[in-house]
Amino acid sequence: MNYCIYGAGNNLDIVIEQVAPFLNITGIIDNSTKKIGKIVKGIVIQSSDEFFKNEFSSGNIRIIVSVTKIEARNAIEKDLMSKGLKKGEHFFVAEDICVFLWEQLPGIVSGVVELPKGFIAKKTSDPNSYLIQNTEKKIFRVIKKNYKTQTKAIFDKCKKNAIFGNYIVDSWIINNIDFYNKKDEMVIEHKFISPITYCYEWPPEMYEEYVEFMLDFIISLTKADLRLSDPHGLNATINDGKFVFLDFGAISEGIALPREIMEIINTLILPLLLIKKNQKRRAYLYLEEHEITMSMRDVIGYLSEEEKYELKNIYENAIYICTKNDVYKCINQIKIYLNKFANLKKQLIWGDYQDFEWVVMDEYDKWSTKMKNVIKMIKKCNVRSIVDIAGNQGWYSAYFDNEMESIVVVDMDMEALDKLWKRIKKVSMKKVIPMKMSICAPSLGRHYDGLIDGKSIKPLRESGCNRIKSELALALAIVHHLAFREHLSFNEIIKLLLSYTDSYLIVEFIDKNDEYIQNFKKDEYDWYTKEAFENELKKQCSIVEILNSTPEETRTLYLCNKQAI
Repeated sequence: MNYCIYGAGNNLDIVIEQVAPFLNITGIIDNSTKKIGKIVKGIVIQSSDEFFKNEFSSGNIRIIVSVTKIEARNAIEKDLMSKGLKKGEHFFVAEDICVFLWEQLPGIVSGVVELPKGFIAKKTSDPNSYLIQNTEKKIFRVIKKNYKTQTKAIFDKCKKNAIFGNYIVDSWIINNIDFYNKKDEMVIEHKFISPITYCYEWPPEMYEEYVEFMLDFIISLTKADLRLSDPHGLNATINDGKFVFLDFGAISEGIALPREIMEIINTLILPLLLIKKNQKRRAYLYLEEHEITMSMRDVIGYLSEEEKYELKNIYENAIYICTKNDVYKCINQIKIYLNKFANLKKQLIWGDYQDFEWVVMDEYDKWSTKMKNVIKMIKKCNVRSIVDIAGNQGWYSAYFDNEMESIVVVDMDMEALDKLWKRIKKVSMKKVIPMKMSICAPSLGRHYDGLIDGKSIKPLRESGCNRIKSELALALAIVHHLAFREHLSFNEIIKLLLSYTDSYLIVEFIDKNDEYIQNFKKDEYDWYTKEAFENELKKQCSIVEILNSTPEETRTLYLCNKQAI
């Protein structure tokens, strides 16, 4: 099938750039005498009369209307329909199929409205509601009165079709609003979820399962006559071992629009293809910087000719979505396509580092001194949240899965985190969360500001450090990496580790005589001594307990209290 763009205005280059990789653009129409005859991207601009006289009669061409002025666009649509052409079959509006033509809403600060006493503002990009949170960690969505009826209809459909809890965060309507004085507005309470991690912080196999979750989510919404109007990957997180979509405000009534399926493909599927083609760094760059929306052009260089052809077919089928069946067919087509890609060969760095610990998990008599003493120290702290820094496969964290409210295992080794994710799924761990992040360069906070409350700029996303900060930070076999590879002093290392905890720190020191770090140390690091490390610890926190690690001669464990200093 060939396609012709109707309108050679400001959007022309954007439309061509976006659709050319998967649609065969053969013509451009414009009725401006100044533009007729000019050549754009190797295509001669012609008048509508000329087009319909000479080209359209073949029936093998479709039209994409790319006109910015609504009045002019409506006139064109009316004219096309008078010729017997059907919208969504014979012609399309560029805004309906092109992701880049839709600007993201800025972050809306709830603080611009009058807040109930004891509440703080949260930021959202939903113009029809705003979020507030109280000191009891309860979060509420206040629906503006002119959107109440529509929201109630969406809420009821989600409830009837068991979408809450299975896909969308558990939510319920508050009927007796004793904290809010505007009785004409609707209030929904959402389950409070913490910590929040994002898809660009998950290891590859975890991310792949998340994509499957989102595709199933789209199907479930479609069955309920609902659609996801804002489908980008940053609206979801992991909680209690399950993926969960957070933004109820992104759900609308009706059938999924082509551009929404396009956005699913661009923001979720294309990064997964890069991962499957062993282009992980590139994929995660796009995931984190989701404003830099991908297009097919970013992946075609890594695909075979057959893979390119099938992906083009998926895109083209997406623009013809008009019914539920069209959505089902397109999503199933995507699933079949993804299943054709072979699993990646693992490139283990430290991925086998904790294999022994997992083998002897249930055999205490085979535990090393380090294993016994670390567990002893954690129990002594009596905490409800842990961040396991450079935690590898998360053995120590997994041990406490049933006892904690939250546990985040942070590491940069994606293969080790993949192993952890498999174990989480196998034994149904609920509190342990794998997180791909450097503690030295944590995920940045993001600020999208439209309305400001006059006091502060509130982040739409907080930094990775702030999101996972816990009662206890566990930092095993990491100090020498930070010293010798990151070139940090003991002062900087301890300050960094303490930034991830509100109370306790368990840190392991490995001295220069340890066989394990012979390749790390350098002659100029004469300051790297156990005594110097202890002295710096005492300056920044209180040392509660000192125990041996493994091997006992060269490794030491410190339990420290940040608050006691």
